[in-house]
Amino acid sequence: AIQVFSKPINHRTVEDIDVLAECLINIQFFLEISQKMDPQRFKSIIGKVEYHRYQQGEVVFTAGSIGTNVYLILSGVVAVFVKHLSVETEITDEDSEDEERSKLYPRRTLKETLKEVGTLRSGDLFGELAVMNDKVQPRTATILCREITHLLILPRVLYNQLVSQQRKDEFREKTDFLGRIPLFHGVPPRILN
Repeated sequence: AIQVFSKPINHRTVEDIDVLAECLINIQFFLEISQKMDPQRFKSIIGKVEYHRYQQGEVVFTAGSIGTNVYLILSGVVAVFVKHLSVETEITDEDSEDEERSKLYPRRTLKETLKEVGTLRSGDLFGELAVMNDKVQPRTATILCREITHLLILPRVLYNQLVSQQRKDEFREKTDFLGRIPLFHGVPPRILN
């Protein structure tokens, strides 16, 4: 499957896309979506999914950068880091007239570091927070490859095409649920929406 994913999108054949579909259906994210979407539409979307191989130690993206893609791990391991702010206190031991003042009012500075908060593996999806709506959103984490990692890349438009039907179905289920509660009987559906 990696050979097919590695092909430029415009060089993929119908057979290649069938291989991609068979491979991706084994991943929970794509399985759920494929069950709710017309198979031809599903294939036309996943045929546009990009692929990249990252080396150990390579950064996929950094916190604060603008998010344009969602990533799915085919194989490999990545670490998730978030910005962590801490206050450092400095008390000087210098002989000076202000020695007593220095002990009473130590110098405090703000230090920003990255803190590892998790690990993601095959089948995990990341980067979706920055592309969930039409607004440009900065990344909230830095992603570092712990080993050679094979990633599928879903540009914002493709990701939103894939999840739009799922979101509509979830919204409809919630609206239907509210309609079954006696308190909401008689409320027009447009109001529930």
